[in-house]
Amino acid sequence: MQKSFSYFAAMKHLKALRKYFWKYRVRLGAGILFVILSNYFSVLSPQLMKFIINYVDQSIAGTISAEHPTKGYDYFVTKLITILSQNTNVVKVVIIASLIILFWH
Repeated sequence: MQKSFSYFAAMKHLKALRKYFWKYRVRLGAGILFVILSNYFSVLSPQLMKFIINYVDQSIAGTISAEHPTKGYDYFVTKLITILSQNTNVVKVVIIASLIILFWH
Protein backbone atom coordinates (compact mmCIF):
# COMPACT_ATOMS: atom_id res chain seq x y z
CA MET A 1 0.00 0.00 0.00
CA GLN A 2 1.45 3.34 -1.07
CA LYS A 3 0.83 6.48 0.94
CA SER A 4 -0.32 9.49 -1.01
CA PHE A 5 1.72 12.62 -0.59
CA SER A 6 -0.18 15.65 0.57
CA TYR A 7 1.42 19.06 0.24
CA PHE A 8 -0.53 20.46 3.17
CA ALA A 9 0.35 17.53 5.40
CA ALA A 10 4.02 18.19 4.71
CA MET A 11 3.60 21.89 5.50
CA LYS A 12 1.82 21.46 8.83
CA HIS A 13 5.17 21.18 10.56
CA LEU A 14 5.92 24.74 9.50
CA LYS A 15 2.96 26.09 11.49
CA ALA A 16 5.28 26.47 14.46
CA LEU A 17 7.26 29.07 12.51
CA ARG A 18 4.22 31.21 11.71
CA LYS A 19 4.61 33.37 14.81
CA TYR A 20 8.20 34.21 13.85
CA PHE A 21 7.21 35.02 10.28
CA TRP A 22 4.45 37.27 11.59
CA LYS A 23 6.78 38.98 14.04
CA TYR A 24 9.29 39.81 11.28
CA ARG A 25 6.80 40.21 8.43
CA VAL A 26 8.04 43.69 7.45
CA ARG A 27 11.65 42.57 7.22
CA LEU A 28 10.65 39.38 5.41
CA GLY A 29 8.54 41.36 2.94
CA ALA A 30 11.35 43.87 2.37
CA GLY A 31 13.80 41.02 1.82
CA ILE A 32 11.54 39.34 -0.71
CA LEU A 33 11.01 42.67 -2.48
CA PHE A 34 14.76 43.32 -2.74
CA VAL A 35 15.41 39.82 -4.06
CA ILE A 36 12.78 40.35 -6.76
CA LEU A 37 14.22 43.77 -7.68
CA SER A 38 17.74 42.35 -7.76
CA ASN A 39 16.67 39.61 -10.14
CA TYR A 40 14.81 42.12 -12.30
CA PHE A 41 17.81 44.43 -12.66
CA SER A 42 20.16 41.54 -13.37
CA VAL A 43 17.95 40.72 -16.37
CA LEU A 44 18.35 44.28 -17.68
CA SER A 45 22.16 44.11 -17.93
CA PRO A 46 22.28 41.80 -20.96
CA GLN A 47 19.77 44.04 -22.75
CA LEU A 48 21.93 47.09 -22.15
CA MET A 49 25.00 45.15 -23.28
CA LYS A 50 23.18 44.27 -26.50
CA PHE A 51 22.56 47.96 -27.13
CA ILE A 52 26.21 48.85 -26.43
CA ILE A 53 27.53 46.17 -28.77
CA ASN A 54 25.13 47.18 -31.55
CA TYR A 55 25.95 50.86 -31.02
CA VAL A 56 29.71 50.27 -31.24
CA ASP A 57 29.25 47.99 -34.25
CA GLN A 58 27.19 50.66 -36.03
CA SER A 59 29.73 53.36 -35.16
CA ILE A 60 32.58 51.29 -36.63
CA ALA A 61 30.55 50.71 -39.80
CA GLY A 62 29.59 54.39 -39.85
CA THR A 63 25.86 53.66 -39.91
CA ILE A 64 24.69 55.13 -36.61
CA SER A 65 21.10 56.22 -37.08
CA ALA A 66 19.26 58.80 -35.04
CA GLU A 67 16.51 56.30 -34.28
CA HIS A 68 17.56 53.22 -32.36
CA PRO A 69 15.24 50.24 -32.44
CA THR A 70 13.73 49.72 -29.00
CA LYS A 71 11.77 46.59 -29.82
CA GLY A 72 12.63 43.75 -27.47
CA TYR A 73 13.98 45.99 -24.73
CA ASP A 74 12.53 46.55 -21.29
CA TYR A 75 10.96 49.89 -20.33
CA PHE A 76 13.98 51.10 -18.32
CA VAL A 77 16.46 50.02 -20.99
CA THR A 78 14.37 51.86 -23.60
CA LYS A 79 14.54 55.03 -21.51
CA LEU A 80 18.30 54.62 -21.11
CA ILE A 81 18.69 54.12 -24.86
CA THR A 82 16.85 57.37 -25.58
CA ILE A 83 19.03 59.22 -23.05
CA LEU A 84 22.28 57.65 -24.30
CA SER A 85 21.36 58.19 -27.96
CA GLN A 86 21.38 61.94 -27.46
CA ASN A 87 25.14 61.78 -26.95
CA THR A 88 27.06 61.41 -30.21
CA ASN A 89 30.41 60.46 -28.71
CA VAL A 90 30.69 56.67 -28.79
CA VAL A 91 33.30 56.52 -26.02
CA LYS A 92 31.05 58.49 -23.65
CA VAL A 93 28.07 56.25 -24.42
CA VAL A 94 30.11 53.11 -23.73
CA ILE A 95 31.57 54.51 -20.50
CA ILE A 96 28.20 55.70 -19.17
CA ALA A 97 26.47 52.43 -20.05
CA SER A 98 29.31 50.42 -18.51
CA LEU A 99 29.05 52.39 -15.27
CA ILE A 100 25.29 51.81 -15.20
CA ILE A 101 25.85 48.06 -15.62
CA LEU A 102 28.53 48.12 -12.92
CA PHE A 103 26.22 49.78 -10.42
CA TRP A 104 23.27 47.54 -11.28
CA HIS A 105 25.15 44.51 -10.03
